[in-house]
Amino acid sequence: MTDSTKKSPDDPGIEPQPGVHTGATNGFAIAALVSSLVLAPLGIIFGHISLRQIRRTGEGGRGLAIAGLVVGYLGTIAALVSATALIIMISEFNTHESDAYGSSGTTTSTIARSAPTQPVQIVIGNDHYETHDAINAKIGKCLSFEYDSSGILKRASIFECGTGYSWPSYVILDRWESTNTSLCSGPDYITDGTTLVCLAYYQGP
Repeated sequence: MTDSTKKSPDDPGIEPQPGVHTGATNGFAIAALVSSLVLAPLGIIFGHISLRQIRRTGEGGRGLAIAGLVVGYLGTIAALVSATALIIMISEFNTHESDAYGSSGTTTSTIARSAPTQPVQIVIGNDHYETHDAINAKIGKCLSFEYDSSGILKRASIFECGTGYSWPSYVILDRWESTNTSLCSGPDYITDGTTLVCLAYYQGP
């Protein structure tokens, strides 16, 4: 005699068939949605685990898992974009700080830059020179200038005062966020149209 009573998939001893909804909500699906709001990558991990389990067990929660995946991916992308922007901002801030001025105008490492249409002006006494090259202007270092046979400036070289001495050379005294040459104690300076680097003739070690 056969038992004609049908058993529910939820009854003990009956394995749910793949794709058959058992009525229970998958735990990872809930975890995917909740964790995606707190830590987006976890939402992605839990979401994929949940979808695999749901396909195998037929549990509910597919919508929650998909929502967790969507929120998780969007959150992860937003976090990456924000982190990249923060890194760029920090890099720009550090670059700006390296060119920052103290209250007296001094700094440990600066550079006189020229815009494409604004050459760097080098004034040594009554002599004036121009260059479109960037010139390192580190406070306390020395600069030497090299000219061609016609007196045109070829390059400016920076070195530790007292080493690699070449004549004529100039020690870098100060740097100011100004073009007011009266800030320099002598007639020698460099300016790029926005900043002023004061020089003094270096007489050797």
